Amino acid sequence: RGVQRTTHLINKIRKYGYNPIVLTITEKDLDNLNVKTDRSLLNSLPSNLVVKRVSSGIPFKFNDFIKRVKIYRLFWFFAHNYYWENSNWWNRKAYKEAKKLIDKYQIELIYTSSGPFSVFKLGYKIKKNLKLKWVADLRDPFTDGYAWQFATKFHWYLLRRYENKFFTKPNVLIVNTWEVKKLYEARGFSRKTKI
Repeated sequence: RGVQRTTHLINKIRKYGYNPIVLTITEKDLDNLNVKTDRSLLNSLPSNLVVKRVSSGIPFKFNDFIKRVKIYRLFWFFAHNYYWENSNWWNRKAYKEAKKLIDKYQIELIYTSSGPFSVFKLGYKIKKNLKLKWVADLRDPFTDGYAWQFATKFHWYLLRRYENKFFTKPNVLIVNTWEVKKLYEARGFSRKTKI
């Protein structure tokens, strides 16, 4: 999942006097998502690191039901805005917690790590509403990536618009390869954000 980069970043920037605060999903919800995790990475984090875990908001029981009765794809198709990525549900709850953390700790800059790509909505909402600088770390391309499934070409087009809107909003967009940088520069992203 690429979280190693974030783990290393947390340890590195503390050496320069910064005190990162982590906002992430609950461990219970991670388990419910059946994603591979490496909890040994937690051992490399400082013991005094502030970590706030927030429920994902994913309706697990409802999702299990619609999968059992084999209508999940209908929801994925017609309610694509919520079903294209599980973490899309998390943003609302995470925003409320982020706002509290920002007020409490006087945070001046936020860093998001994607995928999940829906976290770009969260980053943009915080930047816009709370007037903070935003650094977005993008591990993989989205609509140009080969690993993602879209319900239809129309859904791909909607998410391409999402990508064009939100991927140009961070103050800085970090990408993982020169090829991804060239890809987003060719699409005009560098006219709106620093890559």
